[in-house]
Amino acid sequence: YYDSTSVLWVAILFMIVGGLPFSVFVAIFFTRNIPKLDPQVFTFILIILFSCTLLILYQNGGVAKSIHVNTEYIFNVVSIITTTGYSSGDFMNYGSLGPVLFFFLIFIGGCAGSTAGGIKVYRFIVLGQVIKTSLRQLIYSKGVFLLRYGNKLVDQDIYRSTVTMICCFFACLILVTLSLAFCGLDFITAISGATTALANVGPGIGEIIGPSGSFKSLDDVEKYILILAMILGRLELLVAMAFFLPIFWKQ
Repeated sequence: YYDSTSVLWVAILFMIVGGLPFSVFVAIFFTRNIPKLDPQVFTFILIILFSCTLLILYQNGGVAKSIHVNTEYIFNVVSIITTTGYSSGDFMNYGSLGPVLFFFLIFIGGCAGSTAGGIKVYRFIVLGQVIKTSLRQLIYSKGVFLLRYGNKLVDQDIYRSTVTMICCFFACLILVTLSLAFCGLDFITAISGATTALANVGPGIGEIIGPSGSFKSLDDVEKYILILAMILGRLELLVAMAFFLPIFWKQ
């Protein structure tokens, strides 16, 4: 059935719906009000459109391909960014751009307040504002700059937790990657396996755990490392890491 273009488009639609904030649907169906467009929703859709357009232009190379082939590209992009874990075709065969593009899409994830995993689009927006504000502060040392998310002011605790979360994610990524490499996995398999586990995406990059492969060939130790990484990623890293603090058990 997945050879059907219409089936793929139904899946694409509902994967995007699953990557949107749940508050949007609460506002529409329960309060009967159309909410103002959340900046993360706009950015989320923009990332999907940009990635799909880039991949289609790169793959087509000026030669028009069938609708189903282009739909397959869109399906795989949406599946990875929404951390749904489906695949239609092997994106490892999408030239040199495909694996690189999909590797970075693994990190992003859907919107905050959605069913998706990943770091979340919301945090990347806040991080971008932090960088923008820091650069302005560097140029105008006596200036006072407020951090905004859309039209709302962002409290220091919010952007502090955002930066902390992203730093914790990459710190855990390094530890899990080193652990998998110590077990004997190659660099691509180790780093993509660690990333896809922490982000709860599904397929990784490479011949072993890519969309045409599976995690079956990994040994038990490597699977237990990935199990721990998936649990940490799903629980939100800051909450999970709090269990390892001595002060948590003293209260």
